[in-house]
Amino acid sequence: MSPPGLPDTPYTPCYCEENIWMLAEVFSRQEPQRRTWAVFISNARRTVALWEQKLRERVVIWDYHVVLMLEDVDGSWWIYDLDTRLPLPCPLDRYMRETFRNSDVPPEFHSRFRVIPSKQYLDYFASDRSHMLRDNGEYAERPPEYAAIRGRKAESRMNLASFVSMEDGVGYGLGVVVDRV
Repeated sequence: MSPPGLPDTPYTPCYCEENIWMLAEVFSRQEPQRRTWAVFISNARRTVALWEQKLRERVVIWDYHVVLMLEDVDGSWWIYDLDTRLPLPCPLDRYMRETFRNSDVPPEFHSRFRVIPSKQYLDYFASDRSHMLRDNGEYAERPPEYAAIRGRKAESRMNLASFVSMEDGVGYGLGVVVDRV
């Protein structure tokens, strides 16, 4: 059995957390038999090296990135990264091998992963997009056209930092932080 293809969801460059929230929401409705997780990728310095990104051929240094991980009904694992140059979806082992080449970079660019069940992510995530505002009040990148996201159990309008944090115990206890998926 092959994993589900990419559904028709909004995509806005540089808003990976919202793109994945939208994707998780569609999968929760259309593919309830498949388990999914939002995976935040960052580190304490917010400098993670990712290869095979559409932004450029060589390595990209992000402050954070977000992908969706799916366990298919046959037990296979897949990554949905809307910004990768790899196949979409991509088998988990290939994605990890080709995206994270830790032997090629100093430790300060190594990634950690906050793995959050999609249900929790949909319920608790909120972003007012203030992290994308410049000092002059203009957006660094054009925001999505839909309203800002606020999960039904989110306690504030903006909690992105709690999801990006790679400190254990930070982030409403959401998910688990690991060095390898």
